[in-house]
Amino acid sequence: MGTQTSNSGPGDRQPLLPSWATQPMVLPSPPVAPVAPSVPNVVPNAPTSPSPPTTPVTPPPQPKPTPVPPTPSPPARLHWSSAKRSMRSFAKSGGTRALGRAARAYVRAKGGSRRAARTAAAGRKATVRLGGFLADVAHRGLQKAAERIGIANVLGQDAETVFSAIVDAIAPSGATPEQSAARAGVSDALWRLYDQLSLQDDVFKIDAIDAAAAAKAVEAAIVAVIFNRWLQEVGLGLEERTASSVDAVRRERDLKDYVRQSVHLDLEGTDILEMDWRSPASRQFIENKYAEAYAVFEV
Repeated sequence: MGTQTSNSGPGDRQPLLPSWATQPMVLPSPPVAPVAPSVPNVVPNAPTSPSPPTTPVTPPPQPKPTPVPPTPSPPARLHWSSAKRSMRSFAKSGGTRALGRAARAYVRAKGGSRRAARTAAAGRKATVRLGGFLADVAHRGLQKAAERIGIANVLGQDAETVFSAIVDAIAPSGATPEQSAARAGVSDALWRLYDQLSLQDDVFKIDAIDAAAAAKAVEAAIVAVIFNRWLQEVGLGLEERTASSVDAVRRERDLKDYVRQSVHLDLEGTDILEMDWRSPASRQFIENKYAEAYAVFEV
């Protein structure tokens, strides 16, 4: 049977045979026929083979058993396929149960609630800036807070113009889908305050903002960011999967209501207006709140 060349293994492995075994062995010469009967043939002493060394041969190292690798998790693309499939099912049939399945599949595709929160970088940053702005308004008034973010020149205009300027100042431009979702979060939160505090006639009434109103604004921002990212990532086919544009609008509204009604963050015991929004602790606080919101969908 033929042989094949295999891996020679580590270079410092001891040879299987001792060195003497690889030298040619000298055999005794065959006897010579006598020339004459009266003269005996003398056979010289044949050289003997060298004795093997007394040192025992070190056996080669045995290969270590190869560990059995763990069963790999399904590729991420399979999770995203499942999330999109679940969203298509909701688009066709509607219903809270289908929406719940779509929510679980979506958070699973993002790697779980904690990872989903970490990937919402633009949304978290915008939410922190929103909290800082509201705290500034509560402690120093809208005039000083507006000066700090560079929009004091619009305070004499109508309330809608002022609030649009605030959004531009503390939210990203919306150049990417993630930034667009973050911008929507800030906008939703501020317009909620606009209605809640009846700022249509006098924007300076926002100076009276309290901790409860600020907490609801921060929660509204987180809800809007999550809703918009969900719609961007797996809900773009709603119009294609529904019977009409009216149904598509209805499904989108149901989706947003589901997020809004599901996410009730535990902000009790935390005064949003007294936090140091420039500290790492505030950024960790907001990341935890995003994770808490995404975790609702995993249940």
